[in-house]
Amino acid sequence: MLYGIIFAEVLRVIESLQLTANYSVATPADWKDGEEISMTIDNENKYCGNNADLVERVKSHQTGNIFIKSGVGTGKSQFIISEIIRRAKDDPTLNVISIVSRRSLVNQHYTSFLDKKDDVINGIEMTKYNKFKSECIFHTLNDQKYIIITVDSLVRLSCSPAKKYIILFDEVNSIIEYTLNSDTLKNKRRACFESLVQFIKGSQLNIFLDADMTSKCINFANKIRNDNNSIVYHNLHKTYDGYRAYCHENEDTMINKLETDIFGGGFPYIVSDN
Repeated sequence: MLYGIIFAEVLRVIESLQLTANYSVATPADWKDGEEISMTIDNENKYCGNNADLVERVKSHQTGNIFIKSGVGTGKSQFIISEIIRRAKDDPTLNVISIVSRRSLVNQHYTSFLDKKDDVINGIEMTKYNKFKSECIFHTLNDQKYIIITVDSLVRLSCSPAKKYIILFDEVNSIIEYTLNSDTLKNKRRACFESLVQFIKGSQLNIFLDADMTSKCINFANKIRNDNNSIVYHNLHKTYDGYRAYCHENEDTMINKLETDIFGGGFPYIVSDN
């Protein structure tokens, strides 16, 4: 009996490998022949919006999950924000939530969604979560149609079954990492995680973006929704390919390296993250 179980599992794995080798698809954990699969698109475009196949698939994908793994400077955020704006204008009942991992992204997203040129707003005006700071008016935040919010403040919102949501998760790896490991959450970690799961499960469409999205992140979101029919796009283009990067744990070592570059006629680049 044991051998039969092992043989069935080997056969299942072989069928999965054959399918993913012959077609641009991904099979979820425990996939069996005849079940739904995820569509994967591997391509190399300097800008995501230049990939006609991706553009068409994103426009036609109405429910479930979309994952876009694309490097810095490839326009993934602007491409998706433009698509969300289009959908919001076409459907007045649509609610838009942009979830970010840190406050510095809130203003960036606000500007991108507004799409203001020559004092004319071409996009949609998002409500910044920190506009409502008092607990007594948290309900007012739920009344807003378009919201930008950090993941640690997601507990301020409630996912209403009566509303239709499209949710953007920018830098999704950071969002999940922060939710699971940040010391600043402490007492509200469970509540934040439950809110995150609630919105992933309750939205009409989730769009996840990251330059280095992991398979764990994709599996996590798909398992929450029980969604085996998602789109996974991997842009192979690397904007900064060929640049040398140095990581110094020791501050003195970093300063010595900078002094060598400066006085040696080089031009140092300093990259920092708060």
